Amino acid sequence: MIRQVEYFEKPVKENTFRCLEIVSALVDEGFSHLVVATTTGETGLLFARKLLGKTLNVVAVTITSVMRVKIRMNVLLRRDRS
Repeated sequence: MIRQVEYFEKPVKENTFRCLEIVSALVDEGFSHLVVATTTGETGLLFARKLLGKTLNVVAVTITSVMRVKIRMNVLLRRDRS
């Protein structure tokens, strides 16, 4: 079995769609379990919808609301420093 690793230059939303292409190809090869990291649930829902009809167990894992508040505070602090 040969696997290729793909790295992304920046953490941008477009990477999600490339990941979806990669995962879809792996599911076509026979993979049947998927864990999706999702902050708001949007990415988990996107993967579930796009892979609907395939034999696949999808688990979406999100961060806690406390972590969301910390992330939001960091964004606001960075904005204030600019």
